[in-house]
Amino acid sequence: MLRGATIGWLKRIVESYAIISYRLEKSLGLKSTLTTIANYHASDKGTLHGYAAGLFPGHGYTRLYEHLFRDLRAETAALLEIGIGVEGPGAIGTTVFGRNRGGASLKTWYEFFPRFQIYGIDVNSAHFLDNDRIRTFIGNQASRAHLHTIMDQIGEPLTIVIDDGSHASKHQQISLAALFPHVANGGTYLIEDLDFQPDSVGSSDDLKTLSLLEVFISTGDFPSPFISGEEREYLRTHVSECSIERTEAGIAVLGILRKK
Repeated sequence: MLRGATIGWLKRIVESYAIISYRLEKSLGLKSTLTTIANYHASDKGTLHGYAAGLFPGHGYTRLYEHLFRDLRAETAALLEIGIGVEGPGAIGTTVFGRNRGGASLKTWYEFFPRFQIYGIDVNSAHFLDNDRIRTFIGNQASRAHLHTIMDQIGEPLTIVIDDGSHASKHQQISLAALFPHVANGGTYLIEDLDFQPDSVGSSDDLKTLSLLEVFISTGDFPSPFISGEEREYLRTHVSECSIERTEAGIAVLGILRKK
């Protein structure tokens, strides 16, 4: 069992490696990979930074995302992420080092997509992140009214939506139903950490989102008690592809839905 001082020392080594790798690529004039950028900003979407309670690797989503989105890197578009990871219950994993105040993934997207508008939703305020291309909103992903109001303020179709919020299946399914109509044609909706469900949110009897996506892949339908008949029909007729991917290290499970 590693002691706290040893874990802290190892974390400093990890951080130093992430910073040196990032700065070396910059000094050589290389275009940084999404993984390098995420590791530099201490995002658990990368490969190095895990949860603050211990020393664990990141989820490794960036390698999948690099493959999915590399052709969009120079495009002008919009991305929305649910779950910013600022001070509060959702901060674990994104405030590993004192130099970060959360919002690591929004900082990562801001750098990787230099022409994208980046939007974020969290139950806690993240307005300190707002700048020329980042805009954050306080909102509850379990509330359709909150999500619709936020989309009215955004006022543009979303090329990418990433749900890294509460991870509760009920909330994921409500968000999918409310936000998928706002995804641009050909856009992508992603649901992270399908292998994890918080004990404090929802019921153990809730239909798990992982199971729901498996049902859709098999039958072409979304039989969720949290999705209305109208929303269900919209998803059924507008989702062109659905897949479930496990990261290279097998650490996390990602749901990917494409819009027609």
